[in-house]
Amino acid sequence: MNIMDGHVDKISIDYDDLNIRKLILSYINIKKWFKGVPIKVEISSSGTGFHIIIYKEVTISENLMWRAFLGDDPVRISYSLRRLLLNSDPYVVDILFTKKDGRYVKELDLDYLFIKYNIKVDEVNDENFEEIYKTILPEIKRVIGKVYYLVVPVNDVDDELLDKIYADEGIRLNRVRSYCKDYKEFVVARKIGTADFSDIIDILNKYVGVAEHWILEDELK
Repeated sequence: MNIMDGHVDKISIDYDDLNIRKLILSYINIKKWFKGVPIKVEISSSGTGFHIIIYKEVTISENLMWRAFLGDDPVRISYSLRRLLLNSDPYVVDILFTKKDGRYVKELDLDYLFIKYNIKVDEVNDENFEEIYKTILPEIKRVIGKVYYLVVPVNDVDDELLDKIYADEGIRLNRVRSYCKDYKEFVVARKIGTADFSDIIDILNKYVGVAEHWILEDELK
């Protein structure tokens, strides 16, 4: 049997951003295309994106096709193919992590919100989508919580140093390229529910020094 004809019990999509508009559009389309099929929506364990899980048995090739079509993380799809070729066990094709850095996924019950506001998926169209989006957006933002970013301008930070900070302190930081003439890059940290970054600033002072920083709230949309 062709390995791609093997079966898996779900299709899962990993959106690596908190784009609520995209999430709602995807959810509506999936509900239309997979009528009567159980669908679960989660905020990822990292808190940086969403999962959509479609509980339908499909072949491996169908799983990969739908994930690509629905905008799953292409790197994740690539790793799925690598694991499959090295292992040949269908289980390895579609893996979602439920825990990361001590945090767990959080369920986002869109089925409940659509029932609460009497929204019928088959009646959603280009004319009424904006009103529906604005109606449920505050509810989704409440579940996610407020999202804050610490932005620190730096000049001498590389991935090796960030890996060392993670290994020593358990804090995951990211580098973002700067277009400011005074700094080459920014170090960025993220928290949900609190804007208190004093612990991370203290850690950064141990390694690179913090001359200035900004704390920004993410306007989720």
